[in-house]
Parts: sequence; C-alpha cells; structure tokens
Amino acid sequence: MSVAVTRAHEHGGSGENQLALRPLSRALGAEFSGGGLVHPLDDATFARIRGALNESDGLVVMHDMQMTPVQHIELARRFGPIERHAADGFAHPDHADVLVVSNIMKKGRPIGAIYAGQYWHSDMSYVSKPPMQSLLYALEIPPIGGDTMFTNMYRAYEALSEPMKRLLGGLEAVHDYSHAYDTFFNTRKERPPLTPELRAKVPPVRHPVVRTHPVTGRKSLYISPGFTTGFAGMPREESRPILEFLFRHAVRPEFVYRHRWQVRDLVIWDNACTLHLAIADYDLSTARRLHRVTVAGDAPVQHEREPATEWIRLCPSADIAEGSATVLCAGGVEMLVIRRQGHCLAVPPVCAHMADALAKGQFTGCFDGNAPKCNQHLAGARADVENDESPGMVQSPVLQYETKEVSGVLYVNPARQRLSDLQYVTCSPLGRPDGDPVLRINLWSSEEGESVESVSGRARSAAQAGKP
Repeated sequence: MSVAVTRAHEHGGSGENQLALRPLSRALGAEFSGGGLVHPLDDATFARIRGALNESDGLVVMHDMQMTPVQHIELARRFGPIERHAADGFAHPDHADVLVVSNIMKKGRPIGAIYAGQYWHSDMSYVSKPPMQSLLYALEIPPIGGDTMFTNMYRAYEALSEPMKRLLGGLEAVHDYSHAYDTFFNTRKERPPLTPELRAKVPPVRHPVVRTHPVTGRKSLYISPGFTTGFAGMPREESRPILEFLFRHAVRPEFVYRHRWQVRDLVIWDNACTLHLAIADYDLSTARRLHRVTVAGDAPVQHEREPATEWIRLCPSADIAEGSATVLCAGGVEMLVIRRQGHCLAVPPVCAHMADALAKGQFTGCFDGNAPKCNQHLAGARADVENDESPGMVQSPVLQYETKEVSGVLYVNPARQRLSDLQYVTCSPLGRPDGDPVLRINLWSSEEGESVESVSGRARSAAQAGKP
C-alpha cells in the first residue's frame, strides 16, 4: 500500500462542507447551519464537529442530514469504536450497531426501544466502560411534542459549594440498568421486566461521582435519576437525601437546553458531561422514530487533567489518516507516528538516515539500490550473509512506544516500549513536491520478510515537531 501523507496542521473547512456555527443556548450546545453535510466528511469538517462538541460543553446539532444507517455508523466510527446497546432486541434488523428508538408497533410489538430515555440519564452509565458520544438521528417526529432536554453536568458541578465538592470528590456511585426497569418501566407492559440473563449481563457498577473529562480535563457530576441507586458503602438513608438534592440541582433551568426535533436532525452529545431526557408529551398514536449509534468510552476516572501523568497528548486522532505518517514530539522524544490497519504506531526514526531526513532535512535514504548504506542496515546485511540469508534483510525488530486513543485524542507514553510486529523500517527519498523532502517509509513484516506496506512522510525539523 502506497499512500500520500501530509504533516499535521489546523485548517478550516473546504469544498462542499462549508458550515456556520452558532451557540444553541446559554446552557450548552452549538448548532451548525448552512446546509446539509456531504458524505463522506472531509477531515477539516469532522475536526470542526469534534472541536465544537468539546467547546460547547458536549452538545452539537446539525440539520437536514441526508444519512443512511451505513453513513450513520461510518460517522460514529470517526469518533471511535462502536458500543452496542446491552439489550440487542432493539437493534436495527439490518445494522446491529444501530439502536432503534420508536413507539411504532408492528404485529403487537414495538419496532424499537419504546419509552426510551423518559428519565434523566447518561447513556449506558451502568456498564464499566460507558459510551462516550451518542449520535441520534431523527427519521419520524410527531407534529407536536417529543422534544429532548439536555443538561450541562460541568456547570452543575461547578455551581456546587466547595464543601459539597470535597464530599462528593471522595465518593463512588452505584449505577444499575435494572433500576430503570424497577422504577419507571414497571408499569409499562410494552417493556417487560429484564430477563435474569440480561440482569447477569449488566450487573451494577461503581463510578466516581465527580468525573474528569478525558479530553477537556474539566470535572462534572456523573450521576442520574435513571441509573444511580446510591453511594458505594453508604446506607440508603444517608445517600438518598444527597442524591435527591443532586438530581434537582443538576437540572436547574440555567443548565438545560430543550431540543425541538425536525426530521433529519442529527444530535451528537457527550455522555461524560451531559444528561438527557426524552419528553413524553406527544400523542402516542403519532409516529416517533430515531436511530442512535453510540461510541465506546473508557472507565470514568477522577484526576486533574491527563489520563495519567506518564501519558502525553499527541494530537487529535483524526489528524493521522489511515496509511499516513507524520513526525511529532512528546516529552522531548521525536517519533514517527503511522496509522496502519486502523491503529496508530509510534516508533523512533530507527536509523541515522531517516533521523537526518526527518529532523534536519538531509534528503537521503537507507539504500543505494539494493545495497544498504547506513550503519544499522550494513550491520544487518553482514549478519544476513553470515546466516546464509539474502543481504539487506535486517533482522532487528522495531521497538514502538505505547499509544492509546481516548475520545478522539491520541496519547503516547515514551517511557513504555515494546516490540512491534515489524521486522524493520527503511526510508527512501521521493522528491520535494512542495519544497519539503518527502520520504517513502517502508514497513517490513517480521513474518513474511518482505515489505507489506509503504507510506509517505514529510520531513520536518525538530523545531517544527513541537509538543502539542
């Protein structure tokens, strides 16, 4: 595979996806206007959507989206892996990643999750790693009613007194899927009780009451009337009064935005810092049908800013496209970052010629024809000859830095290294199409002993490759 690469940089939207952005309310939210988006989204447009989601406290609205279930899933995957709902009986018949939310009945049964979300909640907070983003798309909407309300849990936390913040900062809350069935759905014959198998599949879990957002670093309340039953280690008579206060406090009018749906609206929210509630004020004989896709997240934690002190934020994940490479610097360590097979690989510039080309702009490669010319590959070639192997096949497995992607952001830990699945990495010059040296970077398989893919990377100076 040979693909062109550009260096990571910020840029505005281009082409057909030109959208204006405006605030939705004083509480939270941003709205894109200026026409429907064109699929697939270009990287700049997606970066604006993702950035707006963080900057608007976790809520983005887009109108007139012409979107199939497949396109819905593809957009969600730009944020991260898909998280399916625990109750698979509400899945789209042809697309298991899509949850159908609807009051429409066929053959006496609802075609989707009926009465879904008619209580304040954060999606699937009852699992150990709750989803991060949810993307809800409107297909059929009642003529009157059926709005959804969102509340800003950043502001709910920030408005608490300092003594209350200190109390909550040391507590964990219990989240339980069966709580909604035992309290809200118990009178709804269309939503029968959870089966023993499903109760066993989603047992109660504990999460910090105060959650730190993995991208923004801000703290928010992470409790909800829908799924939170109490505080861990605290009897009900102690925890319930505090929870009831927090439930009332979290939905104060100044924290809440009410969304009036239109057909083809797409609403994206961040479950780490918002709650939402579907208002059942519409005629149930009128159709309401929406599709939801959720994006996987990590276990909620409380800390000051970064996922952990040894992890360094590199860049937004979308800045490293599939089959591309760029050079970044983390903690003073310069590294080559490549996305291959859906995952990011961070490796040192493994030989002197690559390091020179990337850091100093000296435009050389590792080989002159088939003959290696840098010390590392010469040594490998000599070892191959001694072992009766073809010269030039360098038996030197590549070390890679540990990376992880959290909510659309790529982090690296330069202190942790492990062997990659590559046998070695070489480079060769391609030219200077835009004035900067461009290298073909060859990734060699440790199993097959041959080049399995190539990417192109622009040379950058050490000064350009600063810590994000």
